[in-house]
Amino acid sequence: MDFNIINALPFDYTFMKDNATSSIDINYVHLLFFHLLAIGGQMMLNWMCTPNHVQYQNHMTKCIVDAGEAIIGTKTIWKGNKPWSKSIMKESSKIKEQISKSQLEKHQHMIPYMKKLIHEIQGIKHQQDINKFSGKVNSDKAHLLAKTFAEPSQPPKGVDEKYYEMAEDEIKFKVAISKPLELDDNYVC
Repeated sequence: MDFNIINALPFDYTFMKDNATSSIDINYVHLLFFHLLAIGGQMMLNWMCTPNHVQYQNHMTKCIVDAGEAIIGTKTIWKGNKPWSKSIMKESSKIKEQISKSQLEKHQHMIPYMKKLIHEIQGIKHQQDINKFSGKVNSDKAHLLAKTFAEPSQPPKGVDEKYYEMAEDEIKFKVAISKPLELDDNYVC
């Protein structure tokens, strides 16, 4: 196994093997190291008790490498340090930003319409209040007019009745003269 350290970003170590990169958090390297120490310690005891040292050394190396690959593979998947996980995180943040931006634009777009609607509702309510008041006033006026003109007007007491008869005759005369003139198309007031 030939691992070459490329750089220290974005994690503590980025390794390259067979033109493929892998990033490992330093915490997982420590975890791997302690597991390998436990395996290695047991194997060292076995190695010292074994007569065929070379064969056992190769076996021990293979066990340590297999255990390391298993731990590194598991931890890198859990850590989510693959390039696609970063792009997914970026995409989700862009989507959230677009949603909040569109909601803000919608809110800002709706504010003038809501204000206009509120003013219209207030205007309608104000107009209804005026109509209620003016309706009451109009009915009072109509009642007063009906009461006034229900009886023919009488001259005040102590006034000459001939004066009122003359005024009434004069009004009738002017009305009688003005009717044919109003009907005439050539008459100009």
